[in-house]
Amino acid sequence: MRRSNVAYALMAVGIVLLLSALFIDVRITMAVALIDEVVSLEPAWSSEAWPFEEILLIEEGRTYAVFNLTVGYYGPPEEGGNVTLSFTATETSMPRRPFNLYVLDDADFLLWSLGKEYEPLYEARGTTECHVELGLEGAYAEELHIVVEEHEEGLKPCVKLEGELVHVLRNPGSVCVLSLGHASGAIPACINLKSYKGVIHVEAKALGPGEFNLYVLESPEEAYDISRGPPSRAAYGVMGVREVSADIPCRIYVLALPFTPSLYIVSPGFIAIQNVSDEELDVKLFASVSFTTRNLVVNLALGLAGTTTLIIGLAIFLLARGKAAAK
Repeated sequence: MRRSNVAYALMAVGIVLLLSALFIDVRITMAVALIDEVVSLEPAWSSEAWPFEEILLIEEGRTYAVFNLTVGYYGPPEEGGNVTLSFTATETSMPRRPFNLYVLDDADFLLWSLGKEYEPLYEARGTTECHVELGLEGAYAEELHIVVEEHEEGLKPCVKLEGELVHVLRNPGSVCVLSLGHASGAIPACINLKSYKGVIHVEAKALGPGEFNLYVLESPEEAYDISRGPPSRAAYGVMGVREVSADIPCRIYVLALPFTPSLYIVSPGFIAIQNVSDEELDVKLFASVSFTTRNLVVNLALGLAGTTTLIIGLAIFLLARGKAAAK
């Protein structure tokens, strides 16, 4: 009788453990580091220069001479970029003869030549030498005209121009895009992935002087036009910072394996960093994801313990019944 009671107790405990394994939902928060590295970024701007040298002589019967620069040949300035014109104009006669100098675009050169009101990009009168620095931002004419004019009627100067046209543009190497995708080992195509809500934790810090922009994106294609402005669909973005720490909601897909779930896809799954300073910049970047999932190890342990206890209880019960029948 006592053995039967022990058997009943063990079987009851086994059933309870098995039911616990089926219905108890033990949760565990998992964190996976995805990126931990120093990212080197080139300066935000690059430039190309085209030097020029010209002697301007005013022909007989005319009062001015013109040197034309085809600015449009070098392409329009990008947003935030520009074209810079710098040159020195020096009168070379002995003794020096004063001259008037104008820098005009197409429309204003036409107005000036017709004697109408105009707006010069630069103007100097009665000089024998001058240095010009012009930054041309936004929309401008394809042609620029450097005009040397007599300051005194009949006194024709001979002016030497020395300078360069510099096209400043965004440097594509100033942007780096990193993937948050991660997998531990090969992933069989037949295994189903489970989806969880999670959080991307991002920490970034500039190592040295300089600032950067940081964006979290759904796809690398969204980073294509970052040089022209911030992406419109970024899940997260911060601009002009030296340090950032942020948590961004995400969707995480993991393999449905009981002991070693392998991170497969994170959405949004890309981080773009852009150097916005004039010097090369190193950024220390750390990114991880965390999500809460069911702890199957606990359920398996409860199931194994319940099955073992139930089997032992049944064995004792059957042994007790066998001895009772033998009497």
